[in-house]
Amino acid sequence: MQASVWERIDAPTLTLSFVAVALHVAFRITTGAGFGFVDDPTSDEPVTGFLANPSDNLTYVAWAMQAASGRWLFADPYTLTPHREAYFNPYFLLTGSV
Repeated sequence: MQASVWERIDAPTLTLSFVAVALHVAFRITTGAGFGFVDDPTSDEPVTGFLANPSDNLTYVAWAMQAASGRWLFADPYTLTPHREAYFNPYFLLTGSV
């Protein structure tokens, strides 16, 4: 019978791999969040923390907040056109409930 993959990898290699992946994930998270909060002196837009498409991302946050307040149907709060809540999205419903 062939040994499993975990039995064939020695402990130092496994530990080094785990540390490398953890450092890579931490670096990606911190630099992404860090770049999102850097102020651009040439822009008149406020700093939101999002790297790209802040208007889209703020709408997603608004939908999650609507779900957190107990709504099942969502509306876009960033439009001037009057409309009723008619958009249903299970992802944002789950995100808002967490």
